[in-house]
Amino acid sequence: YALATVLLLAWRFQHYAHAPSVLVPIARASAAGIYFNFALVLLPLLRFLFSRRSLSFLRVVFPLHQALEAHAIAGVAVLGFSVVHTLAYIGLTFTHPALVASFGWVALATGVLLVLLLGALAWGAWQRTRGRYDAFYYTHFLTIPIAIAATFHAPWFVQVASVPLLLFLADRFVRLRFMAEPAIVKSIHEDGRDIDLVLRRPLNFTYQAGDYAFLCVPSLSRLEWHPFSLINATSDTGSLAFRIRKSGNWTQSLAKLSVGTPVYVDGPLASPCREMHDCKRMVLVAAGIGITPFVSFLEEVRSSGVCPFERMQVYWLERDEASFGRFMPLLEELEGTLGGRLSVELIIRPLAPDGANGEAAPRTAPVEKLVSVRAVDWDQELVGVREQDLEGATLFFCGPPSLSKLLARSTRVAGLHFRTESF
Repeated sequence: YALATVLLLAWRFQHYAHAPSVLVPIARASAAGIYFNFALVLLPLLRFLFSRRSLSFLRVVFPLHQALEAHAIAGVAVLGFSVVHTLAYIGLTFTHPALVASFGWVALATGVLLVLLLGALAWGAWQRTRGRYDAFYYTHFLTIPIAIAATFHAPWFVQVASVPLLLFLADRFVRLRFMAEPAIVKSIHEDGRDIDLVLRRPLNFTYQAGDYAFLCVPSLSRLEWHPFSLINATSDTGSLAFRIRKSGNWTQSLAKLSVGTPVYVDGPLASPCREMHDCKRMVLVAAGIGITPFVSFLEEVRSSGVCPFERMQVYWLERDEASFGRFMPLLEELEGTLGGRLSVELIIRPLAPDGANGEAAPRTAPVEKLVSVRAVDWDQELVGVREQDLEGATLFFCGPPSLSKLLARSTRVAGLHFRTESF
């Protein structure tokens, strides 16, 4: 990607090297960078295509655990090149106003519009890091007027982006066809900070352990789709089960649904956890509700009685013991039945006492089996794990981006492979 980008920029810069101002080749080269990344930004979002078993070879070219990262990189590149492109033309407006005027009012007007729209889209993307999924979601609808404005701004945009755009639209069309009928809520139950949602399984809905789906509840919002991992074993043909943490207005409202409410299910879609089926040695690290992508795999091991792996280490991090309650019986049972092949540690991060930093607060309450209270040095932890028959293992993680970055570095130190779950 980096090499292709550099070569493209160099070619476009050289093509306009004899222009009356150096700002012209800068503006043209950055424009090429914009449209190249516009084309790439859609490819990682072909979720249906990458979820097909018959097309699994595509996941070698576009690894699922890097899909959204690639999407974000292309999006940031579009924004960065747009800034350079805009500054170059602002400079030309002062140094060569006649040249800028020759481009015509359509190019100038759509250019200003694109700057405003891209700024709003960037703001929405930033809001997701602050926990505002609704702002992130709705501002991404601005890609529609952005694409239209870009076509009028530079007609050759259509030539560059048409194939990825058609693939994306085809992917979306097929997904819409698969979810023609809504699922129905069979049961819903609040459990502290979480919700257990069970839907009647639609016909022909087949999935693999580790898959996820987008849910839309028309009675809450016809536009919002939220991704959640399936937690029941694939052998449970009558229902689809989800464990959802209440973390925003939509999920808070979800808890108030009644039995019989229609819910549209967009899926199943593949996640990096599908690779668990092919791993003999692995480490699972879950933070909070991040345990859910791994649960259906573990449920499948329990229901089938077949253990596909040689060695597995599970770490689940939560803020209190009560949050472990829903899946602790499953983990205890599997650790007992699988013997030395499965080790489980449920970790509560120690809290600092009032006015202090870094020292663990004293704890007097009893700790359940498997539960420990400690801070984890992941560099040391994973080096130690490697010595426990897990050399060359793959670490699967689901949790906040800050911990994902830390674990990515620690796995390199320990010589482990790394896969992270993100939507």
